[in-house]
Amino acid sequence: MLWASLLMVITIGIAGWANNLVFIMIFWTLTKVLSQVKYLAYSSFTLEIVSPSWRAFAGQMNHIYYALGCISASVVSYYFRDWRNFTFATTAVCSPLLLFWIFVPESPRWLILKRRSSEAKGAIKKLIGVNAEKIDPIFYKNLENVELEELDEEVDEFVGSTHIGSMGSLVKSSLSLNKRPSVAHTGTLGLIKEEDSLTESDEKTIKDIFRFPIFSKALVIIFFAFFVIAMVFMGISYNAAELPGTIWANNAINGLLDCIAQFIIIIVMQKIGRRHLLFGVLWGTGITYMASEIVLQQLDLENMDENEISLIKNSSRWLAFTGKFFISAAFSVIYTYSAEVFPTTVRTIALGFGSLGGGLGNVIAPYILQLQKPPISIRWLPAAIFSASCIIVAFFLLLLPETKGKDLFETMAEAEKVYNKESKKNSQNEDRKQYEPVDTA
Repeated sequence: MLWASLLMVITIGIAGWANNLVFIMIFWTLTKVLSQVKYLAYSSFTLEIVSPSWRAFAGQMNHIYYALGCISASVVSYYFRDWRNFTFATTAVCSPLLLFWIFVPESPRWLILKRRSSEAKGAIKKLIGVNAEKIDPIFYKNLENVELEELDEEVDEFVGSTHIGSMGSLVKSSLSLNKRPSVAHTGTLGLIKEEDSLTESDEKTIKDIFRFPIFSKALVIIFFAFFVIAMVFMGISYNAAELPGTIWANNAINGLLDCIAQFIIIIVMQKIGRRHLLFGVLWGTGITYMASEIVLQQLDLENMDENEISLIKNSSRWLAFTGKFFISAAFSVIYTYSAEVFPTTVRTIALGFGSLGGGLGNVIAPYILQLQKPPISIRWLPAAIFSASCIIVAFFLLLLPETKGKDLFETMAEAEKVYNKESKKNSQNEDRKQYEPVDTA
């Protein structure tokens, strides 16, 4: 994260000095890539150091900072309207933030999986802070003993009874990583065999994810979801200039709505979970953004007075803002949800693959918006594409498991076993409901 942040600041600073289009494109592309790498690593790291009850809050705080950045960009661009000055101003704002990375340790989960126990010990102490003194020495001893197969009950009782906040989950999961016994596991197709957790500590690639049918399905759906959400998010953001009002005000309102959405999501996500929340906000996006365009189609400048014209324009504008509110909620939830679906060994890889879909959505969004301009000039077509895409992907997301309140998985074999058990249980419940006698009394 530190190196990505440092290189991002350097590339954006160089972009401000570029004197031709090719160099501008190269350095702004590098800036975007590095920014995304940093964002993915940060999102994964944040969820790995907190307990399930705090993951919704921690995940949404990442996106609140993003929304505040959008609002800040409106203010900076208002006063620095030349693109070079805007670039230099952005660099000046970002540079001091590099100092914060000095205080951020490596993920203890990742260090433990890599069998770097001494470093994990230091990272946990740094994260827990003053509470480090409350941790029994036996915990650190178990970190170094990777062959330990049994854990004294008193350790688990100690962790549960000690007031160490959200780090209790991290401590217990760290201990369980090192006590996991050697087992043979057969995958869904009878082709996957993992000897023990040590095997999972090896470097994983995207091919390893596709070896597990349940994860390959999840990865494709997550990729499609990222693609649609990013496409619609950026499409609505880019279209701010086409809405009534100034581009600075519209962009600032978009950022403010992002902030409001994140605060609401923190509460709602704990109540109804991830899947159904994503389903609801994606449907909300599709309906409100299409409604915005339908309302605008009723505009008749020749036969309407100023009050009617103003009413239609403002109604369309705020329906579009409502669509942005919903898609902002979806954008934040998909990051948290994706990180929870996949285990630690492949979490960053899966998020990266999903982000690739999001990047493609970012690229295609401006071209879809061009459909409302000459030579095609079909004003309603972009809204129709964005709305239909949201509604379609919402149904696909229902095929994934719910992760609310569950501990993060460490290995693919562990996660697959739990998901298959839940799938079998749900199937049995459906069969039971199907054959239950109907009370006609």
